[in-house]
Amino acid sequence: MDLANVAQIDCAKLPWIYFGQRRQLPVISAIYFALDAAGDILYIGKAKNLKERWRAHHRQTNLQEAQCLRIAWLSCDASLAAEIEYALIQHYNPPFNSHVGMAPPPKPIALRESTTVRLTPNGRRLLLLLSEKLGLTATSVIELAIREKAARERIK
Repeated sequence: MDLANVAQIDCAKLPWIYFGQRRQLPVISAIYFALDAAGDILYIGKAKNLKERWRAHHRQTNLQEAQCLRIAWLSCDASLAAEIEYALIQHYNPPFNSHVGMAPPPKPIALRESTTVRLTPNGRRLLLLLSEKLGLTATSVIELAIREKAARERIK
């Protein structure tokens, strides 16, 4: 997924369940979409564990009253979820997302042309799977990983 073109996500093609069946959500890291009967997005969120997130969601009552009928999701690596969620919220502007105090994720760290990344065969397969799943180039996925590592090191 190209974060510059999040409009390419079609919620109708994503896996989904009825709102009343939310206890059957998978235990995965994901971006999720609360949808009304027309398929309009009411709320976008991220979760490290989708099933657990919806056990007692803070917007559950609001969404029930607004007749949220479905929950769709896009599985993603937890380290990328904040950036993807932010881009989607900015694009779709769902009515139940609070935008007050929502800071954009940090800008990516630019790779120098001389940067070399060495991968094991399993690492290469994972990189290709991630880049395909996210619709990003392998270089973009590596840049995201480097930025995430730098952020973790700043926290220590």
